[in-house]
Amino acid sequence: MVVPTYNRPQFLLRLLTYASETSLPSRIVVMDSSDPGDQAKNEAMAGCFRGRLDLKYRHVRTSLLEKLWLGVDMAESEYVCFWADDDLQVAAGLESCVEFLEVNPDYASCTAGFLSIRTRRQPELISITTHPIRNEPDPTVRLANWSKSSYSTFYSVYRRQVLSKCLTVTKTSSSYESCRIIPEIQLGQLSVLLGLQGSTSAVSIVYQMHPANDSRTIPAVKNHSTFEADYNRYRAGMVQLLGTEFGVVEANAAQVIDQSFSKVYRWTGGRGWLLKKLRENIRRIWNRSAAKLFEHGKATDVPMTRRIELDDPVMTDSGVRCAIDWIRKYPAGILDQ
Repeated sequence: MVVPTYNRPQFLLRLLTYASETSLPSRIVVMDSSDPGDQAKNEAMAGCFRGRLDLKYRHVRTSLLEKLWLGVDMAESEYVCFWADDDLQVAAGLESCVEFLEVNPDYASCTAGFLSIRTRRQPELISITTHPIRNEPDPTVRLANWSKSSYSTFYSVYRRQVLSKCLTVTKTSSSYESCRIIPEIQLGQLSVLLGLQGSTSAVSIVYQMHPANDSRTIPAVKNHSTFEADYNRYRAGMVQLLGTEFGVVEANAAQVIDQSFSKVYRWTGGRGWLLKKLRENIRRIWNRSAAKLFEHGKATDVPMTRRIELDDPVMTDSGVRCAIDWIRKYPAGILDQ
């Protein structure tokens, strides 16, 4: 499990304490790019936990994508996943993904349920996100279908070689610091292009919604005047990939990328971005309404994201309840070492 962290020792301490007390049976690779003060705290913390966890720690001042790539390169197991420093993993969910990949050698990744919790506002909100599987034979069809209901596969369990390739392509054709939305989309696209996907009904991660989430503090596009250059760099990389991996001719590949990206990007400053933002906001309202209709038995289609109550079957998993309890107890991380 590769853990990227930056200047958040309180969340890293919560993560490592939780991992040690719940006996997560995986190696943890901490990739730290913190400033000197927090680096010293994190390094000392890692030293304290090495006796209780199978833990590696490395400090490197570089971009997020480079950190993730280096962390995966340090991994020694066949299966790798990411673990954001402010979230909590659930052992049973991770194990279900590994078990799926063990008996399905043709699959490149497996995704479990993604549970979100917001504790700052009342009433408390807990929701679960599940992911449709896109394993159509034609890669361009997979890409088009993914774009209709785009989702992140950041927390999937991957075969290490596949994830390394996804990151290699992404870090050479995009920049998280310059234009966050592009590599987030690209990693999702690559996950459906470079191998078959599996899924399980278990929950593998509990995601905490709070004001300091990276996705809330890092702008989707840092500088709108450079967006076109950022997009063209990404586009060229994806066109090359579709050509070399699947034999899609350049003109067709470019058209597929343009069409798929136009359906999923928002707040990017591209042509018609205000209209796309408005459309996305309307779609978000509709998705919430559809979820409520499903909850009241007035719709049959299961929404990708739906609110759950404490008596929901998902909540019977003791690992899920434990992770939620940890977040409730330490919503800002563990402040005192």
